[in-house]
Amino acid sequence: MGYLDQEALTELLEMEAVPVCNTLASLLGRNARATVTELGETDMEALAEYLPHFNVVIEAERTAEGLRVPQLYVFDRADMVKISNFIMGLPVNTESPLDEIALSTLKEVASQCMGAAMDDLGDFLGREMGEVLTRVTAFDSAERILDTIRRWDREQQLVLIRLHLEIDGVLAAEVIGIATEELQEIFGIPVIGQETAAEEPVQAEDLAFKKKEKTVSFREVSFPEFKYVPVDNQVESIGEERKKLREITLDVSVRIGGTVCSVKDILALQKGQILTLDKQAGSPADVVVNGKLIGKGDVLVTDEKFAARIIEIVGKRD
Repeated sequence: MGYLDQEALTELLEMEAVPVCNTLASLLGRNARATVTELGETDMEALAEYLPHFNVVIEAERTAEGLRVPQLYVFDRADMVKISNFIMGLPVNTESPLDEIALSTLKEVASQCMGAAMDDLGDFLGREMGEVLTRVTAFDSAERILDTIRRWDREQQLVLIRLHLEIDGVLAAEVIGIATEELQEIFGIPVIGQETAAEEPVQAEDLAFKKKEKTVSFREVSFPEFKYVPVDNQVESIGEERKKLREITLDVSVRIGGTVCSVKDILALQKGQILTLDKQAGSPADVVVNGKLIGKGDVLVTDEKFAARIIEIVGKRD
């Protein structure tokens, strides 16, 4: 197990928080601030004590110079409901479900925040950095989070990051970040304490000394000098509140029906063959957003293109 350089990693993470907060401010029309309140190593048993029972988990993967490191951001579900309510134009303290539309929107907001952070930090460090957000999921137990971490199949010690996030008029929340020790290598911080493949032969006269004090292999690193200064994000130039948030795009599709075929039937398909779907002629089509049914519609043609006229909304918020 290597040595976690807490000071350097904390300062870089706080630098990373600046473009994240700038993006939140731009999307939500509210000032946002985030600070690292705790950073250290942990294991699965100790981690379970930190995790909220009802939670929302953002799963991501950081990349840099051939390294790929999985990472989780864990929110209390009640806090994510507040953000979702604000986005949907509801009072933030309203009890609302985190449906597929809400989770998809939260995923897009998080993706834009991560993208901005990687661009800025990559430019600062002179490294090609990226972060891919894989999914946003609402869980009803902390055990589901631990199951996700077990699937990483990494034997390294875990890094626990606790952050305090404030969005003016929306929430003040604690966020938990979880990654492996490789996270500091993503930032270019050397891992100290790992033995090198080739070592100098031990001389007999040095043996007594080496029994008392273990040698530590390290490599020198040139690290730019920087100083993080927290700033309030200014939103005077945004104009209409949440204007940019309204420009977020979601995948919408219209499905007229489906069927089930065996592998043998699929392999035997030929041009001109007809597949009978599971809907009656004239039945409304399904309007689907990011894989989730949100309404029904009549299929029609307008300006030589297929279209759907909405006739019913399923599970629409009041």
